[in-house]
Amino acid sequence: IVDFGSSAIIGVEALLRWNRRAGGRLSPGEFIPAAEASGLIEDLGLFALRRACADMGEFPAIKLSVNVSTVQFRSPTLAGRIDAILAATKFPPQRLQLEITESFLLTQPERAKVAIEELRGRGISIALDDFGTGFSSIGYLQQFSFDRVKLDRSLVEDVDFDPVKAALVQSTMVFAFAMGLAVTAEGVERPQEAAALTRLGCREFQGFLFSRPLALPALERLLASQKQLRRSA
Repeated sequence: IVDFGSSAIIGVEALLRWNRRAGGRLSPGEFIPAAEASGLIEDLGLFALRRACADMGEFPAIKLSVNVSTVQFRSPTLAGRIDAILAATKFPPQRLQLEITESFLLTQPERAKVAIEELRGRGISIALDDFGTGFSSIGYLQQFSFDRVKLDRSLVEDVDFDPVKAALVQSTMVFAFAMGLAVTAEGVERPQEAAALTRLGCREFQGFLFSRPLALPALERLLASQKQLRRSA
């Protein structure tokens, strides 16, 4: 996640990958639904959070964003289990952002409100992920206490020459900023998209234009090179 003004890396999103299979890599679109159906998603999600917090603990300037499934958010023990992970890894809650999608808001709005407030009370940020897909609307931003909205790739793609998408992004930005929410554009792949989003007021970007998903050693090298550039400037 990059601040476009300074080109600085300000955050990373943890992505779960399954590589140990004879037939090749298994995509999240395959193993996440299987984990949800089998009841293993809570343990899998907490494993991902624990691993990400442990890996990113030594980079104090970088914020960590982790997706939380609808099934996890339904659990009344989620906050306590997150507390235990943060304590064990010594990861500050202020550096953690949890991303949720609209499906949980649709099915259990009251439970969603309680869960979001419980986590925000611990200093953890909450982001509404994939905004612009499904039934996502400005109403969600008003109804729930989010800290950030993440614009989906479907809104970002071709925003530089699609006036409808540009208008949708601009209106979302206006409402989000009026409510004190930060905005991150996901799936930015072309310089023209980044330039158009900048003109519309967006400052935080994520996507292949800036980096492909990286394993930890490659991320460490990238962050080290960025630090070296700042020292040389």
